[in-house]
Amino acid sequence: MRKAVKDKGNLQQRKEYHGGAVFWSLRKLREARARKKAEQASAKLRKLQEKEERERLRAKKKEEKERITAEKEAEKQRKIQEKENSKKATQTSQKGKRKASKPAAALKQKKKQRVVVAKDRGDRGSEMARDPAPITITRRGRNIKLPAKFQ
Repeated sequence: MRKAVKDKGNLQQRKEYHGGAVFWSLRKLREARARKKAEQASAKLRKLQEKEERERLRAKKKEEKERITAEKEAEKQRKIQEKENSKKATQTSQKGKRKASKPAAALKQKKKQRVVVAKDRGDRGSEMARDPAPITITRRGRNIKLPAKFQ
């Protein structure tokens, strides 16, 4: 089994050229690791700045949307208020002079139908002789008759 090869990074960053052979010196490894660490830090910082920028833009869009919504709502309320005011103005102009109050009309007495009690008739005479409840009349003029079991 082969060992996993570790990434050494770009070891030949310096401009000096000494030939084709690459020497894996400790100094070059240290420099490569430092460069890699610096690149990672700068990448992390760049990502953080991009994230903050996105958050800022999102917050700005949200505020703009809320402002537009509030303006629309205010405009809607203003139009409703204008409409009510114009309605009131036309109503008062159409009203004209105040009319004198009239006395209340006398209420008519409603007619009630009366039930005539039958004379005593043998077996059912006692039931009929009782004082039956008067039949009431509805507003529409229909008779309301209680069922026998409630009389």
